[in-house]
Amino acid sequence: MENLNNKSYHENSKINNIQFGVLSNEMILKLSTVEVTEGAYYDSNGDPKINGLFDPRMGVTERGKRCKTCEQDYITCPGHLGHINLAKPVFNLQFEDAIMKISKMVCVRCSKLLVNKNHSIIKNLIKSNKDNKKRFNKLKQLILNKKIERCGIVDENGDKLLDNGGCGAVQPTKYLNKLREGFISFEWKSDELKTVVNLSTDKITQNLTPEMVLLLFKKISAEDAEVMGFNKKWCLPHWLIFQNFPVIPPCDRPSVRQYNGQRCEDDITQKYNDIIKHNNELRNLLSSSTPVPEQHIISYTNMVQYHISALMNNNDKKLPISYTRSGRPIKSIAERLKGKDGRVRSNLMGKRVDFSARSVIGPDANLDIGKLGVPKEIAMNLTYPEIVNKYNINEMYKLVKNGNKIYPGAKSIKSIKDDRLRLIEYCNQEEIVLEYGDIINRHLQNDDYVLFNRQPSLHKMSMMA
Repeated sequence: MENLNNKSYHENSKINNIQFGVLSNEMILKLSTVEVTEGAYYDSNGDPKINGLFDPRMGVTERGKRCKTCEQDYITCPGHLGHINLAKPVFNLQFEDAIMKISKMVCVRCSKLLVNKNHSIIKNLIKSNKDNKKRFNKLKQLILNKKIERCGIVDENGDKLLDNGGCGAVQPTKYLNKLREGFISFEWKSDELKTVVNLSTDKITQNLTPEMVLLLFKKISAEDAEVMGFNKKWCLPHWLIFQNFPVIPPCDRPSVRQYNGQRCEDDITQKYNDIIKHNNELRNLLSSSTPVPEQHIISYTNMVQYHISALMNNNDKKLPISYTRSGRPIKSIAERLKGKDGRVRSNLMGKRVDFSARSVIGPDANLDIGKLGVPKEIAMNLTYPEIVNKYNINEMYKLVKNGNKIYPGAKSIKSIKDDRLRLIEYCNQEEIVLEYGDIINRHLQNDDYVLFNRQPSLHKMSMMA
């Protein structure tokens, strides 16, 4: 009991800062409680399918059930992450610009940064740009302006800025963003390669799949990544490619029970289902004993990438909109968070207010300057919590007797004994016994104080009592 009496035990923790980052493949696996492999939601008994999207290890959403990870009920369990193990890596299209920029900043063969990180220009760039995003963009611009033809080859002027100790590989002249088609296209003009090979064509093109880009990015050293503006704790280049995809818990995408007992699944759950189905198909193709055309594999990989992108942001102008079975566009995670109707502005910063009514303001010459009138219907709907004491108990008995249909009356009673709220409408008013300390939610009466507000509330005159 010493710990409970300790003052520090009761003090609330303070959040000093919030750090946004990208989850690494290892962190997704560490946070995950279950690998989701089943497309079906429930088994024949109506219980959540094990390894399905409602696996009880991720948390529960129904009364009487307990989470298999933390043993809490649906109210106290915070929900736990799951993951889908992808048959092939896919690009995270939320970071397509970053993926393209990184590709242009490192060597296509040895993954070294195309400039000497120990050069005074680079050191000054790091020192003067503490903002990592600005540093990243300035470094990219510096590399592009240099038009580097080979990795680590110092030009005829003896510019030591390009001496990165690299492999000497010829760098592409063009980088084409084909991420939505499942690859990055590198193009070499024959001028740069004529010293290496005899070419009959004007150019060589190579398409890098997510797997090849992942291997390229994994070879980027921690020092190079730091110079570029990345942080080994919060984001590294190869984290921008999904190998495992996180599954948010059921409490963030609950089913809606209809009057006939049928369940209506959330948009996000349906989208996860599409990802699992196509991922399982892709895995079957890859493990098939008979040869499978390469185009089939590319097609399924692109479908997995499309569904992941639609789940995260269904408003991407460069991708077709994803619809539910009823023909309505799905509401993706990005749409739930941002904008006026998103979580932050709608649910956290603004809330619905109890004990309030709104109306058109009209003048009345018969009221005092500090008074306002409300219609009787509003006065009977809005309540004021009055505590029962020896001075008002008789008045309170009268109000309780009138009930909620007769004005002035009362709507409900909160008992001091058991803290229960009872609606007077469903009680026998004659049998109610009041005690000191009970709270009567009575109708609004003359001379009650109310807040009078006109939005937007910009100064104190906008909200007066």
